[in-house]
Amino acid sequence: MWKVVIIDDDFQVVRGLRKVIPWAELDAEFAGEAIDGEAGLKLIAEVNPDIVLTDIYMPVMNGIQMIEQLKAGGFAGRFVILSGYNDFEYARTALRLGVDDYLTKPVTVEQIRSVLSETIEKLEETYLQRLELGSAPSPERREALCLEEWLAGELNGWGQSSAVSVPPELLRERKFTVLIMEVLWTERIRSISLADWSLFKFAVSNIASEVFSREWPEFCFVWLFGNHAALLLPSPVHQAEAEIVQAAGRLGELMVGSMKTYLGLEVRFGTGEVKSGWSGIKASGEEAMQRMFAKQPQQGPSGDGDTAGEASGSGPAERAGEMPLLTDYYQSMTKALREDRDDEVMQLIRLYLQHRQPAQPDPVSFRMLAAEVWTMLHNIMLMAGLPGRSDEEGLALRELSELTELPKIEDWLETQIRSLRRAQAPAIQEKHRKAVQFMTEYIHKHYAEDITLEVLASQLYISKNYLNQLFKKVTGETFTNYVIRVRIEKAKALLLEGNHLIYEVSEMVGYQNVPYFSTLFKKYCGVSPSELIKR
Repeated sequence: MWKVVIIDDDFQVVRGLRKVIPWAELDAEFAGEAIDGEAGLKLIAEVNPDIVLTDIYMPVMNGIQMIEQLKAGGFAGRFVILSGYNDFEYARTALRLGVDDYLTKPVTVEQIRSVLSETIEKLEETYLQRLELGSAPSPERREALCLEEWLAGELNGWGQSSAVSVPPELLRERKFTVLIMEVLWTERIRSISLADWSLFKFAVSNIASEVFSREWPEFCFVWLFGNHAALLLPSPVHQAEAEIVQAAGRLGELMVGSMKTYLGLEVRFGTGEVKSGWSGIKASGEEAMQRMFAKQPQQGPSGDGDTAGEASGSGPAERAGEMPLLTDYYQSMTKALREDRDDEVMQLIRLYLQHRQPAQPDPVSFRMLAAEVWTMLHNIMLMAGLPGRSDEEGLALRELSELTELPKIEDWLETQIRSLRRAQAPAIQEKHRKAVQFMTEYIHKHYAEDITLEVLASQLYISKNYLNQLFKKVTGETFTNYVIRVRIEKAKALLLEGNHLIYEVSEMVGYQNVPYFSTLFKKYCGVSPSELIKR
């Protein structure tokens, strides 16, 4: 049977699809559901479905970004988008990603049956072709996808560092080191299109495989934010650390030369300390990132394995204490963007610019820094579920190439953030409305229970403080006041029915303390419960 998963943050949509899809008729089975793209990645890595039905606008990670990551990781399944918005830009992006169909909600039973039937026909054709060629989906590739997803999350700061989430191949007793590589924004790539940049990234990963696979057959390569990539290098526990560092540095330099020779790209890299066990991978990646940043681009990559002492001079390395760990920085930036705290976003951007500005400023260095910051910000916005317009990415990089002073870069970035916010406003407002609607419906159904913001925040995957601000912004009153008002209105109706005593009504609306209930009742109704009954 063909396995189908549904990725959507609307519980009613998921329930409706599960009910109306003619599973037996299509020879298909429901294999699981997830409420956002990040959870979808984990589900898909676990069950390896044949078809993914997904929404676009979701918290944490949107559907387009999830599809991009799955495509980059080699996922061979099919995609059908079910979106509540008829967005041309998203439809065009979906077409570029090879999505099988793009439907606008609400969809009819016949539409979903027809689309799934056509998609399954394509799967059957592909399956028959593979049988003829004697090929089959590789379990090893599916395991590699899981590892790449975990590594990207760990180094980007949005992963979960627990033994439960770690891919099994990392749990064996081994040593690990991480190499971080940056493709520099030189004239070679400054004005290329997004399509060409995607081809460059594919070529870079191929060169990395050629260089590292012989000495590190179990190495893992992943792209991080924008123009940064990481290589995870596992080694036997008995191998000497000095030998590992030397080999990593030698192959890193070989990769630098290969990138220059075959692609005309300038790159620099840094190597982290050798760590024992998977729990040290994040720290090794952070060390590699800091050492890479310590190298001045205009000087070209230095050459011998990146020992800590090589980060000398008055460049960014000496200011590293002002900057939090990059994984923590990414998390802070993502949270600030997701919670609409744009002043904090700009503070974080200024911190990054201050930390990364060259010791000896020149126009080339500033252009590279500006492009680096914009690419990082753009990718963090995607991760936060706040996508910009993909057709503006190349234009943005060209505009930034003309900026050669730090204040102008800051002003330009602030203008871009405001512009993106305006473009995203309709979709964000709709998501906010749906979240508050869920909260109010929940309160009306569960008013007699112990309702807390923590409970609702966990269900909506939104922080408690932001949820409280959002609720007040939409309804005009605080969450606590709304709960009290709903309870008191219900209590008033019960008392007027005349079938219950005051203490019974108090308990029925969620208050075990009768005097406290009476005080609240009088505050909101102007009379006490007993006075209301007498009337």
